[in-house]
Amino acid sequence: MRVADARLFIIPFLLCLSGIVIAGCAQTSTRPGPPTAGPIIETLSPYSGPRGSGVTIKGGGFKSTQGTSTVTFNGLPAVVTRWSAKAIDAMAPVDATTGPVVVTVEARRSNEDRIFSVHDFTLSVTPARHAIQPGETATYTVTLEPVNGFNSSVALSVSANLPANTAAIFNPNPVESPYTSTLTIQTSTATPPGLSTPVILGQGGGQAHTNSVTLCLVGTAPVESSFDTRVMAARAADFDITPGSDGSGTPVADGSTREIRNVALTPGTYTLRLPRGGGAEAALLPFTVGCTCDLMLP
Repeated sequence: MRVADARLFIIPFLLCLSGIVIAGCAQTSTRPGPPTAGPIIETLSPYSGPRGSGVTIKGGGFKSTQGTSTVTFNGLPAVVTRWSAKAIDAMAPVDATTGPVVVTVEARRSNEDRIFSVHDFTLSVTPARHAIQPGETATYTVTLEPVNGFNSSVALSVSANLPANTAAIFNPNPVESPYTSTLTIQTSTATPPGLSTPVILGQGGGQAHTNSVTLCLVGTAPVESSFDTRVMAARAADFDITPGSDGSGTPVADGSTREIRNVALTPGTYTLRLPRGGGAEAALLPFTVGCTCDLMLP
C-alpha cells in the first residue's frame, strides 16, 4: 500500500476513535455530559404561617412541570397548586410542624436551610387545683402564649371530666390577644362530692392544645349552731381529726380563725373536736370528706 493510501485510511480511523463523526463512520461520542444541577430553594414567602396556609417557593432547577417531583414541609408531603422551573406554590400540610421545606426533583433533594415556622400557642391554667363545697364556684385563669407569630382567635371549652350538675363559663370566649380568659366552674348542691380533672381545650389557627386542672368537691363542712362562728375553724395542724372519736387539740383564742388544710383523709365521715377556753366543754363537729384533696372550710 502506498503511503498516501495509508494516510487516507488511518486518519478517518483515528477521527472515529476520537468521537468525531465523519462520512462513512458510524461511531459517535459516548462521553457523559456535565451533571444536571439539583433544585435550589432561595426564598419562601412567607416564612411562617398557620397550618394549611399557602407558601411560594422560589429558586431554580425545579423543571417546567412537576411530574413526579415533590415538596415537603418538615418531612410531610404538601399539596402543590402551581409548578414552574423557578417558582412553586404549595400548601402547608394541615398537620405541619416547624422545619425545613424541601423540593425533590428526579430523586435530587434541594437545600434544607429554608425553614417554615408553623404558628402555634401554649395553654396554661392557674391555679392547678381548687377545693370547694357543692354549690360553690371555682375560678381559673387560662393563659395562651403565641409561638412563631401566632395571631388567630382561639375557642375555649371544657372537653372532658366536668362534674355532673356543673356549668363552665369562659370570659371572654373566643380569646384573642392578649390571650387571657377567666374560667368559672359553677357547681350546685346537686353536684356530687369527689375529685375530678376537667380538661380545658383551646382550638384556633389550625392548632389544638389541652390542659387539665383538679377540682375537689368536698363533703359537708362542720356545723355547730351553739359554737361561736368567729372561732369556727378550719385546718389540720391545729386540731386532731380522727374517724369516730373526739380526739384532742389546741384551744382556739376567741375571735381567731383556724382552717384545715393538707389533711390526708380518705372519703368518709369524721368528727372534728374544737376545745374551748375557760374549761368549757369541747365542741364535737361531724363532717364528711368527699375527696382526698385539701379541705376548704368557711
